[in-house]
Amino acid sequence: MARKRYLKKTPLKEARELLLQRVDPGQLEHEAVRVPDALHRVTSE
Repeated sequence: MARKRYLKKTPLKEARELLLQRVDPGQLEHEAVRVPDALHRVTSE
């Protein structure tokens, strides 16, 4: 049986453009988190 692939690779430039069309970086909140508390969290910086 052939492997099914559900995701496609999007070039970085195109992915960035798609993201910025939907998200305003100026509206995003940020917070400082201690390293032990950061386990299993998604980071952006």
